[in-house]
Amino acid sequence: MEEQQKELDGKWLQEGVQRMMVMLESDSRNESFARVCVASFMTRMNPTVAETDDVKTAVSEAVTNSIVHGYPYEKGLIRLVCAIEKDTLTVQIRDWGRGIENVKKAMEPMYSQSVRGTERSGMGFCFMEAFMDDLKVSSSVGNVSTDEEKNLRRQENRIEVFSLECLSKLFEQARNGNAQARDQLVLDNTGLVWSVVKKYRGRGYEQEDLFQIGCIGLMKAIDRFDQTFGVCFSTYAVPMIIGEIRRFLRDDGMIKVSRTVKETAVRARQLQAKYEAAYGIEPTVCQLASLMQIAPEELASALSSSQEVESLQKTIYQSDGNAILLEDRLESKENEQEKLVNRLALKKVMCELPDQEQKIIIMRYYSGQTQVQTAKCLGISQVQVSRIEKRVLKKMRALLEM
Repeated sequence: MEEQQKELDGKWLQEGVQRMMVMLESDSRNESFARVCVASFMTRMNPTVAETDDVKTAVSEAVTNSIVHGYPYEKGLIRLVCAIEKDTLTVQIRDWGRGIENVKKAMEPMYSQSVRGTERSGMGFCFMEAFMDDLKVSSSVGNVSTDEEKNLRRQENRIEVFSLECLSKLFEQARNGNAQARDQLVLDNTGLVWSVVKKYRGRGYEQEDLFQIGCIGLMKAIDRFDQTFGVCFSTYAVPMIIGEIRRFLRDDGMIKVSRTVKETAVRARQLQAKYEAAYGIEPTVCQLASLMQIAPEELASALSSSQEVESLQKTIYQSDGNAILLEDRLESKENEQEKLVNRLALKKVMCELPDQEQKIIIMRYYSGQTQVQTAKCLGISQVQVSRIEKRVLKKMRALLEM
């Protein structure tokens, strides 16, 4: 353990190595936070979505192991350290918990351990090994309340007190136009935004989009907050964040239309109703535009913006139980010749693969079987299927690009 720590400390101080360190409490809710931290940090390596998912899965299992097995009955600290050197990402998760008596046995697929009266599987190590290029596990059995952890807790308390003392200075600097202080306040309070965003799940919007809208409210709160209000900043900021998100949900449709255009459409409808009541006929677009003192093209655009968006799955005709959808009436733009060329190229690449690799690709992507089902049919482990599949897909991409 000490050798690995010295190796990581050396990377931490080495020139040309990008680094990140996060201290977490052994709370299951911090597992998802750890995944997001690592995924955000590794974006500077320009990874693929699959590579990011692999690392997130491994980190999730490692942090969960520290929470469940390191601190089964008490709270403790977990340290997450990441380092990027050239094209290599190193991740270390360390805890000061109870430790593992037999690491080799714990890494076996069928290993289980009784935690809080419940049998917990050790499969996490298998997942980590499957999704990472290299895995090192070391542990020593000991008590939870070590001097090292106590020192870390005292250090955290000092940081918290220091932050409270600096908060008023940051607000004062931000009000005086210091962009760095303003950015620091935004970063320190993004947790407020996420706590509000969670309340608006299932509204048809990505949480990241709502987070960005919430950050606008947070920045407005930072610009307007005054400590003479006699309230905590969070008490002042949360209603502004909520208001910004609600305003977005109220004004935003499937297609984003500015409020000015919407107001023009509403005013046109009102004038149209008054005109019909006064003259008994429906006004033309030019007449309405003249009354509103705007161009006819601008009015036509505003009126169109208030129309509902048509769905391609909308039924436009139905007879004898057979529905004709709007998408059925649209001309297909698929290039059949290009599809045929792609199929022939794929068939040629498949023929060049060994029998086992062909079977894995066919079972996974043509028959829709899971890795576990594929492993059972071929008489190998799920970890082997995962590794072979990853290697074969990389080989196929290279052959297709030649």
